[in-house]
Amino acid sequence: MNGREAWHLDKRVPITMIVMFALQTLSLVYVGTSWKAGIDYRVGALEKSMDESAAHESRIIVLEQGFLRIREDLSEIKDLIRLQKQGSLEKKLQIQGATAQQ
Repeated sequence: MNGREAWHLDKRVPITMIVMFALQTLSLVYVGTSWKAGIDYRVGALEKSMDESAAHESRIIVLEQGFLRIREDLSEIKDLIRLQKQGSLEKKLQIQGATAQQ
């Protein structure tokens, strides 16, 4: 196509057709921007949620470490109670053995 045969608008094209194309283009632009705005809002909400969860993550780690220490302490307490029970049982057996020998 050379420069003289460039695209042009003919008088046979109805004005309603031109208006319809313009309205269709505007409506597509409107729908596209509203979808983009909706997506931007959702992405922003997700990013905010991720920031909040990252802040909570450090607190959760601290709590988990605290719970581990509590479990270790409980385990030590249980061991001490078992030892105490075994010690008192051994004392009872020694007493019973001493009385049986007499």
